[in-house]
Amino acid sequence: MTDTETDVAEVVLRAFHAASHENPLARGRLVGMRVDGVDRWAVVILRHGLDADVHVEEVWSVTRGGGRAAMTVLCAIADTHGASIELDAIPLKAGPAGVQMTRKRLRRWYASLGFRQVLSSDTMIRPARQ
Repeated sequence: MTDTETDVAEVVLRAFHAASHENPLARGRLVGMRVDGVDRWAVVILRHGLDADVHVEEVWSVTRGGGRAAMTVLCAIADTHGASIELDAIPLKAGPAGVQMTRKRLRRWYASLGFRQVLSSDTMIRPARQ
């Protein structure tokens, strides 16, 4: 990556840190939003990306709809700074919200957020937008 890409990643990671809360129970950041009068929360773990600016390591939905709320926040921050996001669409065990997705369903879910599958792998990338 170039220095510019690294700078963009750092800006996005700092902005996400500012928009989220420390997770008192484990690693990751708590992030969420109010949707239709209901708080939606998830735990998200991010790091610098390899083939994109930012890599999403994990998303654990704490409340139903928390994953979408958290990814909406992250995508908005990335869009503000023209950053790309990568992840591996591999389902985790069911989180506190009690939902576990299949690989196929998870890929469709990320696709609805603008992610594209890389070849036939589990890797998905959401290109930079501005």
